[in-house]
Amino acid sequence: MTRLSNTWTTIAVLSCLLLALPVSADNHMRANSVSKKAMLLKPLTPQVDLSNEPDPTDLFDQAVKEYAAGKMPQAEKLFEKVIYLDPTNADAHFNLGAIKEWRNDLPSALSHYRAAMLAKPKDTEISDAIKAVQYKIKNRVSLEAQTARVKKDHEISEHSKMAKDAFSSQNYNDAIVHLSYLADAMPEDPKIQFALGQSLRALKNFNWAAYRLKMAIFLDPDNDLYRKTLVELDREMQDIQGKAFSDSADMVLTQVVPFQFVELADVGFRYAF
Repeated sequence: MTRLSNTWTTIAVLSCLLLALPVSADNHMRANSVSKKAMLLKPLTPQVDLSNEPDPTDLFDQAVKEYAAGKMPQAEKLFEKVIYLDPTNADAHFNLGAIKEWRNDLPSALSHYRAAMLAKPKDTEISDAIKAVQYKIKNRVSLEAQTARVKKDHEISEHSKMAKDAFSSQNYNDAIVHLSYLADAMPEDPKIQFALGQSLRALKNFNWAAYRLKMAIFLDPDNDLYRKTLVELDREMQDIQGKAFSDSADMVLTQVVPFQFVELADVGFRYAF
């Protein structure tokens, strides 16, 4: 017991001596360094409170109720919010695709149906919806093409009638307008080229008339009427050019003033010397 008591006494004395020792410079530097680092630490960013974040499930249920009530715009916005919070929500994509299809926005509908299929690859309802929209898109393209053909046929019919009436009444300017449309719409029709050439010929527009007649012959090489008309046009152009030359010569001759005898004598003297 005494040994144990002396031992504890020795330990107590040594502890007091250690505590009384001054702090070394090295220890003082470390303490200051730690203190400075603590001062440089940024304050903790407060955690974002996620308790106010809407629940995708609640939003989805609300969207279904709006959809069932026929409130499509509200349902559309809610389904979009669900997809924003949960991009892989197949049912939200499918329902939003149905709304897009109802709006006749078929490309958007197909995009959402395909997104739903990625989330649920074995869902037959989604695959059927994709096939249905693809069929509608294909039919729409065909229908638009058919509508364009019907419109073009109607316009061709109207321009043909107006061109015929204008040509018959010798209103060649209007005839050229309608025939030009027909020539663009049916560039391989030689009859239109011939009629356009004749209208231009009537207005003395010989160069373009010749071009249209040559086009008619190119499209129908065996048509004798087209060739004969082109020959007549060429002769008509030559006659007009010849007449223009003759008229120009006559105009020059009428403007020539005959020399007087004195002037002739003066000229003779000049060249003589």
